[in-house]
Amino acid sequence: MSRVRTAILFLGTILLCLTTVVITYFGLLSLGVVEGGVQEISVKLVEASKVYDGTPLDSAIFNFDDEDLDPEHTLEVEFLNSQTNVGSQDIKANVLIYDKNGKDVTNSYNVSLESATYTVTARPITLTYESNKKEYDGTPITDTECKVTSGSLVKNHEVINTFS
Repeated sequence: MSRVRTAILFLGTILLCLTTVVITYFGLLSLGVVEGGVQEISVKLVEASKVYDGTPLDSAIFNFDDEDLDPEHTLEVEFLNSQTNVGSQDIKANVLIYDKNGKDVTNSYNVSLESATYTVTARPITLTYESNKKEYDGTPITDTECKVTSGSLVKNHEVINTFS
């Protein structure tokens, strides 16, 4: 009889301890001391644009609510593509979250990424050809002198005259 009583006492003690742990956890959860589940975080990319300069547009600004991120974690955005020539495309990016020791904890968050676009616009320049005048002789007027009269060319770019 003593063994049965000891077993019941032992099981009762374990059950009481487990109940205390569960009650404590839910109490702390309701007070916000601990958080259950995966934390939601929304990252919004901001449109990026520039006038064509021959170099890639390869990073953008991003925003997120700091309150959604654990104070001991840091959030980084890794930009995966770029736009060099005139045109637009969606920005492709990865969001990475690290703890204070540099360990990747991104899987502890449900990250939503709001997209944006890279846009490179045409560089405004004006090219002027010097006017040639001559009496009619049956041959075409050829104008080989071209000048940039407003704006500027990108470094290492040049105007190639294809008129003859």
